[in-house]
Amino acid sequence: MNNNILPIIKYGSIIVLGLFSFTYTAFAVGLVLTPATVTSVSETSADLMARVTSEGWAYPTVWFEWGDTQALEKPVAGMTTIPSAGNFYARLSDLKPQTTYYFRAVAM
Repeated sequence: MNNNILPIIKYGSIIVLGLFSFTYTAFAVGLVLTPATVTSVSETSADLMARVTSEGWAYPTVWFEWGDTQALEKPVAGMTTIPSAGNFYARLSDLKPQTTYYFRAVAM
């Protein structure tokens, strides 16, 4: 697990923190997941990006977990499959001003 915390503050209203990127290595040996990043922030949304590389594991499923607590209680965002390697994205919408949000990228 990568425990890098990335604070992003823009427009003085939303704080988005990347908790860490996580790969289910027990099930998907050969998956490499780069830390998720925030590519843009507006007053009510944030765009997320991460990259997965698969060595010998075809079509991994990837997604973002997020929420306004570290329990990441909001619905999964951006769930998709990647052929073998590539970036994946999600937009978190309807964010509230003056609120801290947490997220992580996941691959399986």
